[in-house]
Amino acid sequence: MRDTGPTTFHVPLDLVVVIPVSSSMQGLKITLLRDALKFLVQNLGPRDRMGLVTFGSSGGGVPLVGMTTKAWNGWGKILNSLRPVGQKSLRADVVEGANVAMDLLMQRKSNNPISTILLISDSSTSDPESVDFVVSRAEAAKVGIHSFGLGLTHKPDTLIELSTRTKACYTYVKDWMMLRECVAGCLGSLQSTSHQNVKLKLRLPEGSPAKFVKISGALHTTKRATGKDAEAALGDLRFGDKRDILVQLVIQPDNATQEHVPQDPWQSLVSGLEALGGGSDGDEQRV
Repeated sequence: MRDTGPTTFHVPLDLVVVIPVSSSMQGLKITLLRDALKFLVQNLGPRDRMGLVTFGSSGGGVPLVGMTTKAWNGWGKILNSLRPVGQKSLRADVVEGANVAMDLLMQRKSNNPISTILLISDSSTSDPESVDFVVSRAEAAKVGIHSFGLGLTHKPDTLIELSTRTKACYTYVKDWMMLRECVAGCLGSLQSTSHQNVKLKLRLPEGSPAKFVKISGALHTTKRATGKDAEAALGDLRFGDKRDILVQLVIQPDNATQEHVPQDPWQSLVSGLEALGGGSDGDEQRV
């Protein structure tokens, strides 16, 4: 039977979800977490893959599922078996989970074009000294770490640092009932990505008297000392995105023919238009 339902296409995604299984994950919390994970699996594309890592148990970060597609028939059993296993006195370190997630991504035999980590935490403790190591690994592999801080008692500092330094987003989830919606928004954003780390390279023609002065509208820009080459970083682009970049130039006068160049800037503009074949009608409209 042919499937006639709507099909959405996106750039294939490798996603690792890091979740807490500490003693705080009791009752409704673990139920809502399972619901969010089931939603993620159901909404993966046919070429997307997802891995699952837990933290907060006596074993530290534990990889539960390697990079697997939604077609795997073991997802239901794994997700239904999730339960809090950490002791109350145990220190749940979210950075350990992020590090194991990076291990999963680094061990892949084949990579999808987009790789990312979703970090879900309600932990009030973390080791800030280990953040640099995880961030350096993520930056080298071009992996964004999107984090979700759950509840009023979680510690956001580490999550914010992990996300901002890897050019991803931190989301504060005040109400556990909103977890699925927040995760859904992140997945939808990732699946609408068309290009990552886009850079616009600008170069003036050989012999041009112009130089780049300022470029506006980009995340950041770089210019060579000569002023002839520039680069504008646009970040990630999504299907349908439009970016406006304003480029300002300064044009140096040609000293060799200075006596033939009108000193009035307006006359310079008009004479340039005449040279291109335009008339001098604009000269009469000068105010």
